[in-house]
Formats: sequence, structure tokens, C-alpha cells
Amino acid sequence: DTPVDAKGVGRKILGQVYEIYKTELAGKRFAYDGEKRLFSVGPLPHNKLEFTVVMSEVGTGNRSPEADGSPSESDRKRSRRRPHTKTYKVATNFDAKIPMSAIANALSGHETKHF
Repeated sequence: DTPVDAKGVGRKILGQVYEIYKTELAGKRFAYDGEKRLFSVGPLPHNKLEFTVVMSEVGTGNRSPEADGSPSESDRKRSRRRPHTKTYKVATNFDAKIPMSAIANALSGHETKHF
């Protein structure tokens, strides 16, 4: 149960969570902060939820083009490999209800006591 560290991978995983489990999420969309928090307008159906997502291994997209812009021999060999899959477990726990007034205050530059 290690957090996902690669930049952008968490967003891809959570995008899959929504696509696969939107019925279990009652169609509730959520926003991801890029680290470990989700935000939704209104509560999710349950205070604790667990999801499993299987994804093709996400590469960095780093390629080493030859002088003429074509892929190198090592890139061609890599592209012939069978794709690897990885299973991710996503767990959500209700943390807090944030009043809209706190968000409005933050957006206007005012400090709030609780958030």
C-alpha cells in the first residue's frame, strides 16, 4: 500500500476509478489535489470506499530519437515488449465537510479560523 509518487499517475488512476465505479460513486464527480485528497460537492455514498484499478504500466514517455528524429533501436525493442499491468488499490475515507463560505473567504484573500 504505497502512495503513487510518479507525477500524473494518480490523476490517471482516479480517472479510471470514476469511469469504472461511477455507479458506486452515485455519479458524484470529484477533484483530486494531486497528492492524497479528493474533494466532492456533497458527500460520497459511503464514508469509506475501496476500489481496485488495473492499468497498463505508465511510462515516462522518454524516448531517445536519433539525429533524424526516428526512434532509436532500444526504443523499437521497448515498443515490442508486452505491456505490463499494475494493480492499484484506492481507498477513500471521509475527512471533513468544508463550508462553502470558507472557500469563498480563501478565494477573496480572507483567512478563516478552521480551514
